[in-house]
Amino acid sequence: MKHNSTAMQLSKIVAAKLSGIASQADSLDADSLIEAFDLAAKELRPQLAGDQEFGRELERRVAEWKFMLLSDRPITFEALTELHSGVGALGFGSIEKQVTIELIFARLCHRHGRARERDEAFERLDRAIEAQVDIAPGDVLRDLKKSVSRCRAELSKSQ
Repeated sequence: MKHNSTAMQLSKIVAAKLSGIASQADSLDADSLIEAFDLAAKELRPQLAGDQEFGRELERRVAEWKFMLLSDRPITFEALTELHSGVGALGFGSIEKQVTIELIFARLCHRHGRARERDEAFERLDRAIEAQVDIAPGDVLRDLKKSVSRCRAELSKSQ
């Protein structure tokens, strides 16, 4: 990645651009929202000057925003699953982001009657959190485990 101050500057530019689109999400239909994020990524790529690591980070952030913002839209479960898979393929920026994405996906699966996929999302979360035991602070992991447990309990009550 580029020099730290340049990387930080780029990160702020990307965050501002993507947050700006997200703030307009309510006024955009699903296709327009996807198009806006794709256009933003296209416009931002030249500023990355070929930095592959930061290019991947940009793609990951765009995929996360798309998934999170489109998860409440009336689009097909298959389209949402594709967006979710796209995020997973790019990796997660943090364990907190992974928990957020997977909990949204678990709720989507539940809402669409996809118990197997929902349970697989919870299993991925359990493994991901367990893998962070020696890395992340204990209080962070404790809070994440509580979030997962609450969601599991909430969804099991509504079966």
